[in-house]
Amino acid sequence: MGEQGGYQIRFDWGVPGAHAVGADADVLVWVDAIDPAVPPLERLPPIGAVVTTGLAGVAETAAWVLALQEARQAVTSVAVVAAGAARAGGMRFAAEDLLVAGALMDELDARGIGERSPEASVADAAYRALRRGLRGVLDAVVGGGALAGGLRVHRPHRDLLEAAGAA
Repeated sequence: MGEQGGYQIRFDWGVPGAHAVGADADVLVWVDAIDPAVPPLERLPPIGAVVTTGLAGVAETAAWVLALQEARQAVTSVAVVAAGAARAGGMRFAAEDLLVAGALMDELDARGIGERSPEASVADAAYRALRRGLRGVLDAVVGGGALAGGLRVHRPHRDLLEAAGAA
């Protein structure tokens, strides 16, 4: 079992974090507030489903996860991975990605999804603390002026494909 594997909802950063918390997850949600278009799929763990989202897509993403859980008729584990930003010599832990991940945690919670890891709870707490002024905070952080959008499914879960085929 990977890191945070005892929890339904997990959180970490970048490709190394995706492997740490996503290797045994049913879904990996790649959160990138600036450009959630295409995650580095070839570097992510080969799990059931990979989706991306930005702030505009967190409600849709949470609804998608709930639909998957209902189709599977089983608890669905979700690894939420904040992309961060490239920086010479490593990665910048982007506040905007943390806040979007927290917004997703809040949407998952609103749908009754998940016992969260402590790391996921921290992301959620950051979002909840700043929720009222979120747009201003996101506009002020590095790169926050160009916020990106909604849900994109890059690797659908086999159970959703089977459910769609049966319909």
